[in-house]
Amino acid sequence: MDILCIPGPPLLWGFKYKGANKWEGGKIYDPNNGKTYSCKMTLEGNTLKVRGFVGFSLLGRTTIWTRKV
Repeated sequence: MDILCIPGPPLLWGFKYKGANKWEGGKIYDPNNGKTYSCKMTLEGNTLKVRGFVGFSLLGRTTIWTRKV
């Protein structure tokens, strides 16, 4: 298994598993602008949908991460 290590502050933390391959209640750090956002994640096969938002998840952006197999 490959593990990606990036120097600097952690990018994701504080998540709680909510069942059905969903995690909520965490934070995500955006190193491009130095801001931290609320975050939730959903795992679908080899795809992890990561949604960062301010206040409500409706006001946010989803990034899709794909596992390399």
